[in-house]
Amino acid sequence: MGYIKLTCPVTHVWYLKRLPRTYLNFAFARSIAKKPTFLRLRGSFEYEIQSWKYSIPLFFTTQGFETFRNREISTGAGAIREQLASLALRILTDNSLVEWKELGDEESAGNEWEEKKMRRRKDFLVRRIELAKHFLRTNVDPEWMVLCLLPVLPPELRPIIPISGGNLE
Repeated sequence: MGYIKLTCPVTHVWYLKRLPRTYLNFAFARSIAKKPTFLRLRGSFEYEIQSWKYSIPLFFTTQGFETFRNREISTGAGAIREQLASLALRILTDNSLVEWKELGDEESAGNEWEEKKMRRRKDFLVRRIELAKHFLRTNVDPEWMVLCLLPVLPPELRPIIPISGGNLE
C-alpha cells in the first residue's frame, strides 16, 4: 500500500457540514456569538470612506497589538489541525463537567430567554463531554480528523466493477 503526501492538510466535508459539528464542539469554549470579532461589526462600517481604519486600533492595546503583529496566523485545515493537536481532552472534559454542574446549580431567573440560553449551553456541554469521552475511550487523537496522507491501494487490490456494456472499470 502506498501513500500520497498532501501539500496542505485537508478535512472531510462531513466533519464540517454534519450536525453536531465535531470541530466546533472542541474548538470553542464559548459559542461563536460570544467571541469578539470584527465580523459582528461588518454591517456598521462604511467601506467607501474607510472609517473602519480608525475603528480597528480601538480593539487593541499597545501590548495586544504587538502580540497580534508578532503572531503567526494560519487558516484552513492546518489551523484546525494545530488547534485539535493542542487539546487536552481530560482537562476539557473536567472543565466542561464543572461548568455543566454550575449551570445545573443556578436558580431559574424566570426569564424564558435566559432559560433557553442555559439549556442550549448545557446541551452543548453534554455533547462535548460525550465526544471527548469517545475519543479517550477509543484512544483516537482528534487531530486525526485532518488528513495529511492519503492511502492508495495498488492496482492488484483495487476492486473491478462491471459496468453496463460489458466493460470493466
